[in-house]
Amino acid sequence: MEVFQYPARQDNYNFVIKCKETRFCAGIDIDDVEPFFEYIDKNELIPIAILNTHHHLDHTGGNEKIRKKFPDLPIYGSKYDFLRKRIYGQTKGLIEGDEIIIGSISLKVIEIPGHTLGHLCYFNESVAFVGDTLFASGCGRLFEGTPEQMLSSLEKISEKISEKTKIYCGHEYTLANLRFAYSLNNKYFEKYLREIESLRKEGKYSVPTNMEREKKYNPFLMVLDSAEKEELFGLNELNKVSSFAKIRKMKDLFS
Repeated sequence: MEVFQYPARQDNYNFVIKCKETRFCAGIDIDDVEPFFEYIDKNELIPIAILNTHHHLDHTGGNEKIRKKFPDLPIYGSKYDFLRKRIYGQTKGLIEGDEIIIGSISLKVIEIPGHTLGHLCYFNESVAFVGDTLFASGCGRLFEGTPEQMLSSLEKISEKISEKTKIYCGHEYTLANLRFAYSLNNKYFEKYLREIESLRKEGKYSVPTNMEREKKYNPFLMVLDSAEKEELFGLNELNKVSSFAKIRKMKDLFS
């Protein structure tokens, strides 16, 4: 399996997964269709699915043009979004436990509400596409869900996804997320912040990440550890949900 990752809009990432054995491929959260079309044409690939993590337009904006070029191509998203017709061209609604097959590639589906109520993650041992639920050193805003839902989704990702699995999130937000983390504990996060600053100055992506790194440098996951919650963030008087809610609100107001 190969993953083709390219930037879209101001800070989005779009993805294409390719099965080397069959030349089947799938687009994931495609907004800018031209690099997608160019990639599949250049590599003589056969698109057999579009996978959407959630309904936001910056993750589904390419569906209309894709359907015009490939009118029979299945478009997947959550059952929640399918029933509410929130994703253009969606042909099937998925629930937790479903599986997507792209040639020899198998992707499991888990439901991870919080950013939206119809948010999905597609993953296997090698890759995980988490949309806007988990970011490198951050998490998504709670546009529809509750702190309890989002924290439960982050716990689920942490439990289901292996520590070395490459995690592909929907935006290049890492530097902004680390600047916020630095405001919470400048001593702990300074070295990693400088590393990401240097990486971005070189024009390199900070995505994909992995769970091993996120458990060390993502404050929204770190509050799950009672010792870190107390020692690094001074939140010993709050439980993990209240701690998460507090720093999520602080992040919303951070500039």
